[in-house]
Amino acid sequence: MAFKKCVKPIPVEGGNNNRGQVGHASFSNGSAEDCVSPAAPNPRGRSIGVRRQKWKASAAADRRTAPTAGFSERLSGGAVRRAGSSELVIPLPEQSCQFLPGLFLPRLRSAPGLQGGAMRYSVFVDGQGGTTGLRLFDYLANHSHVRLLRIEPEKRKDSKERARLLNASDVAFLCLPDAAAHEAVTLVENEKTCLIDASTAFRTSDEWVYGLPELALGQRRKIRESKRIANVGCHASAFILLIRPLVDAGVLPSSYPVSAFSQTGYSGGGKAMIAAYEEQHLGGAVAACRTYALGMDHKHLPEMKKYTGLDYYPAFVPSVGGFFKGLSVSVPLQVACLPPGATPKRLHEVLTARYQDEPFVRVMPQDSAINLEDDFFDPRGSNGTNRVDLFVFGNEERCCLIARLDNLGKGAAGAAVQNMNIHLGIEEGVGLPAG
Repeated sequence: MAFKKCVKPIPVEGGNNNRGQVGHASFSNGSAEDCVSPAAPNPRGRSIGVRRQKWKASAAADRRTAPTAGFSERLSGGAVRRAGSSELVIPLPEQSCQFLPGLFLPRLRSAPGLQGGAMRYSVFVDGQGGTTGLRLFDYLANHSHVRLLRIEPEKRKDSKERARLLNASDVAFLCLPDAAAHEAVTLVENEKTCLIDASTAFRTSDEWVYGLPELALGQRRKIRESKRIANVGCHASAFILLIRPLVDAGVLPSSYPVSAFSQTGYSGGGKAMIAAYEEQHLGGAVAACRTYALGMDHKHLPEMKKYTGLDYYPAFVPSVGGFFKGLSVSVPLQVACLPPGATPKRLHEVLTARYQDEPFVRVMPQDSAINLEDDFFDPRGSNGTNRVDLFVFGNEERCCLIARLDNLGKGAAGAAVQNMNIHLGIEEGVGLPAG
């Protein structure tokens, strides 16, 4: 579908033959997943801009994103007129277009389209075969604002084809190893393409925005304005959301020698680990909780230190359990080593106050039996959500803080979709599981 100077408007009918068109034409009759292959760039064309409202700076406003403005008037024949402008945009089949002086209709390549009044953005996942990439497809397939761009399986390592799709995208997710993510960034020449990288390659780079919306006030604004967003690590998400507010409030000194213990489902190890666990039917040693990264050099440590404000890397001990997904990070603290008044009750109050307006962070009642199952803590309790649950256990001498999330949801693909929504000005929960 191209937009050119045309003799007259021609009606555009909805239906599967009009995949990828805009105006009042539908995308595949509103199917859950609309995968299109973008046309080649047109250097003479120009994209229709999207205006976004600006919200006042406050904690509540920072949590919300402004809706994008669409076309104000739709005319017969599929034409639309933008608000405050006499310019018409008329969708026409390629073979029906001519060039006439005085009438310019821009060709839309990766600009958002319209379906049922909702803006649609072109989205590409580079690295579609991995665990995070597959889960992203699950979320995006049901996203009302997304048109998925697909790459043929035999071309997944074709740099030219990847470059074409990356540059045709409004948002591109990089679900690749670190080295491949660096290479993918060099393929992007379109300054309007937003990259959301799921690797560890850019998480501590000053040129990339850290993709943890709940990190601090103002973080959502940074995500909205940036074209380079580094998605957060699963262990790091849980650890940072648990520790950062306590350091900011002064109830946990930045010099405190923090230890942290994590257990996660075997899906966190990717396709190879999933196969190793499931082929052995979770029997023998594989079914046990297995500790790893005992060289104390886990790849999430740099972001865990940088974004909490700690003076030292935490002594972080992760482990893999004999369950598919789910993650919890536990942080034990000696109350006597904290500032006066920093009791478990006070720590709980700080976390509650910090996250009271956050839709995807839930602070659970302190020391409540509802947090346990037969006196055991289940790391799978937040599975199937895009939520982080925070807990405070203990007594006046020692306490244990725990953060729990779905390592494939809020710990990976769910966080990536949340970042995309914020960047595009869409309500954060669109396309994400409720609860």
